[in-house]
Amino acid sequence: MTSIKSNLLELHIRHFLYETVQRERTEEERRNLKRDLLFRQWSKFLSCEKDNIIDRCRKYMDELLNHLKKMSSVVFQIEIESISRIVIDTSGPMGWLIDEIGLAWDPVLDAPYISSSSLRGSLRHASIVLFAEILISSQRLTLDKALKTAHFFTDILFGSPSGTLQPPSHISVFCLTDAYPVSAGSGVSLVDPDVLTPHYSPVEKTFEEHRVTPTPIVFLTLPPGITMKFFVYPNYRISKKVSEIIKHPYSSSLSAMLEEIILSSGDTLAREMCEEYVKILKNIKSEESLEQLLKSIINNAVSIIGLGGKTSSGYGYFKVKRFKMGGERE
Repeated sequence: MTSIKSNLLELHIRHFLYETVQRERTEEERRNLKRDLLFRQWSKFLSCEKDNIIDRCRKYMDELLNHLKKMSSVVFQIEIESISRIVIDTSGPMGWLIDEIGLAWDPVLDAPYISSSSLRGSLRHASIVLFAEILISSQRLTLDKALKTAHFFTDILFGSPSGTLQPPSHISVFCLTDAYPVSAGSGVSLVDPDVLTPHYSPVEKTFEEHRVTPTPIVFLTLPPGITMKFFVYPNYRISKKVSEIIKHPYSSSLSAMLEEIILSSGDTLAREMCEEYVKILKNIKSEESLEQLLKSIINNAVSIIGLGGKTSSGYGYFKVKRFKMGGERE
């Protein structure tokens, strides 16, 4: 924030201290004053700084793209636009001290963001579901066998969440960056306060309708209309290989990668496992390229699986606004 905005924020803090310390206030009044200061005033300040924050993030992403282009010949630029409220990392620092519901916030860029780990988790889920559907419909595999195979293919593409990849000698094909806001619709604020009102308290054990005392909980969200940008690129060790096969059907592309693992692996069990999955892949009759497969996974991840928390309540959904391969700047 600029020095002017910081001075204004300091005045609000001093006013809050005067209201809470110099005057007699109940605990509820002090809590409401604190919420008003930290949420409504921060939202106003961030609305004033929205253009500066977005411009800063856009410049950072351009600089990051330049470095990725030097490291990899294939870089996917993905822009996703929020179509619902977004809650990312509820243990994040922004707003957590008020009601223990925070928001992911980058302390360097001073901006909201979506971590690469959140993106990877959603992409993994979407990949497993997509592969399982393909294997059940095309190979007539049982559900258990299809899920096991889908997990294996997903580990090849995005790595294993436990850190123990199968097979052990393999590195994940794709890497991801964090996602940052690069544009916002007209009249759309950068963050918006939202309210959750629990009616029942498991601590007080009061579940009778006439005795409940609803307690509003205010927390920060990203509103609909925010465009986030991130990059997907192949691991630098296999970047050249991926650039050669990215336009080929994914069945032959993944088969080629697994065959290389077979040749380089000294683990007999891992080699036998890979050989089994190569046969399954070669039996999949699809002309969809590895690039198209990645696009389908990303689209399903952000629009069907969702990102962040409270997806079952309608939060966390995006639409793919832009999917571009090549790394060239416009």
